[in-house]
Amino acid sequence: MKIILLSIKPKYGYAILEGRKKYELRKCVNVVIEPGDLIIMYFSSPVKAILGYFKAGKVYVTSPQQLRKILSELGDIGVDEEDLTYVEGFNKVMAIEVVEPRRCREVPLEKLRKLGLNPPVSYVRLKDEKARIILKECGIDV
Repeated sequence: MKIILLSIKPKYGYAILEGRKKYELRKCVNVVIEPGDLIIMYFSSPVKAILGYFKAGKVYVTSPQQLRKILSELGDIGVDEEDLTYVEGFNKVMAIEVVEPRRCREVPLEKLRKLGLNPPVSYVRLKDEKARIILKECGIDV
């Protein structure tokens, strides 16, 4: 299991935590997220804090056109046209199924910076000590 820190717009992060958004899309496929990975959500401006997390379920890495087809077959999963437009024009994009979304202890940007961490533009894998620090600060037991 990898620990992933993912930056997300607040409206999408809250939709995930409320169970309305069941897939998160990413156009940047630098580290392929796998089922079972723990995704920690950093809510971007104006929130600027980690507020929640979820486990990755099914993960699709494909073209935007194929992804549109796959997601349309899944029914009402909380992905809208704005999400799909976000990933257009890239060779490979990723859809991550949201499993067991939960709130965690809030970790504001200032605290992250004091810990030597900066939120990624899209997402980043946290390794060893950084992963342990974030899990502890968020109050997440794995």
